Amino acid sequence: MFLKPAGLSGGKGALRFSRESCADAVSQIDSRHAYIVSNCVSNEGYSEKINPHGVNTIRAYFFRPVGSSELRLFRLFHRFGTRASAPADNLSRGGVVAEIDVHSGRLSEALAPSHEVVRCAVHPESGEIIQGVRVPDWATKIGAIHEMLRCLFFSTLVRLILR
Repeated sequence: MFLKPAGLSGGKGALRFSRESCADAVSQIDSRHAYIVSNCVSNEGYSEKINPHGVNTIRAYFFRPVGSSELRLFRLFHRFGTRASAPADNLSRGGVVAEIDVHSGRLSEALAPSHEVVRCAVHPESGEIIQGVRVPDWATKIGAIHEMLRCLFFSTLVRLILR
């Protein structure tokens, strides 16, 4: 399972635990916060190879232009965690981010925004190539994203976090 305090960001207070470590995780819950609880999913093979230390997410940002009835894609990113950001992929804790080409599903060079932004074609810890990697089954994934957006017709701004 994965627990994340609803009001915090940057991976603060995030907990990842298994059935065996449930009691330990419960002892770490801060009663001052409400928590978002979700199942832990495995990274896809390409993503796990790049960073096996935590979740690596795809982030899609959409907006509805004034006067339009459709949401439009604004940005599409793939975030990869590091040992320091585990179990999450937060940039503020050492994660890296690559833009995804919406048509091909290929990743750009990654940016590691620590004290200064560093461009990298490979993951800073694993050395696995990021730039040019194609997200597998991209046509199906982008189709599913657009289908989700049709269900969110009432929204003006949407951020999807996909694993």
